[in-house]
Amino acid sequence: MSDPLFESGAWYLILNDKYKREKSLSIVPASAVPPRPIALNDYDIAATENWQFFFQDGVYFIRNFEYERDWQLGVTEDDKDLPRMLSSGSGLGMQWNITGWEGENGRYKIENMLRRDDRVFGLDENDDDAPKPTMTEEDEDAHWVIEINHSAMERKPVPAAMKHRYESIEKPLSTPSTSSTQSTTSTSPTSTSSPSSSSSSSSLSSNAQASAGAIAGISIGGAAFVTIIGFLIYYLRRRRSRRLRQEKQQHQYTHLNYADNNKIDTPPAEPTDPTARYPSELMHYEPPLGSYDGPAELPASMRT
Repeated sequence: MSDPLFESGAWYLILNDKYKREKSLSIVPASAVPPRPIALNDYDIAATENWQFFFQDGVYFIRNFEYERDWQLGVTEDDKDLPRMLSSGSGLGMQWNITGWEGENGRYKIENMLRRDDRVFGLDENDDDAPKPTMTEEDEDAHWVIEINHSAMERKPVPAAMKHRYESIEKPLSTPSTSSTQSTTSTSPTSTSSPSSSSSSSSLSSNAQASAGAIAGISIGGAAFVTIIGFLIYYLRRRRSRRLRQEKQQHQYTHLNYADNNKIDTPPAEPTDPTARYPSELMHYEPPLGSYDGPAELPASMRT
């Protein structure tokens, strides 16, 4: 929370930059009961030209020298454009935000916390003799000079009762944003909730789309993974089957015979007896009986 610009224990004059010190803000003589109008009247050191700026919880309550804490400057729900002297209270209509105009030393902007929009405390130019303050969008007549009045403090110090804090003050539903001049900008419940709702809807929609996309991606990835695994299993099984067939063909006599208690089959041993290689009928020939008559005598011509 920023420090107050004005002392709660002092009286101040409220002057408009357009009229300089020719006119000052005071209460218009009227009924003795609120509401009472205010206006810029000719500066004549009247009692009602002196104001207190009581600071509490970041806002000001503006009270008058003559009516002290009983009345305060404010606006009502029924007429937010007309600042008047009303019975004191701590509602938003009684609360004022005061900041300096950017680049203008000693010139202040006054805003009401009930409005919290682009309207500021300015002047209604319809009456040039006694311009009446109004909540206006025109910045030209909304530059105020606030000066301490030491003579009024000598005449009557600010009563102690005017320095007592409220037990509590009304707070706005949402905190208005401020510019570089610390001025209050417009914020309504509708405009505040609507972007939030649309933002939430947009977030939910994008989250749902992201979830659907993630699920689809996971499904496709899972199907591709299963396909690859199946292909690898099929390939490995075919490779193993082919290898087993080759081993069986190459080592048919040295493989384990699992049907005969794992006995190793070996090829038949090479026979050591040459006669064992061929059948006996091929090794020995005997002519039929009666076909051999013994040795024959050669003819005389062939004898020597």
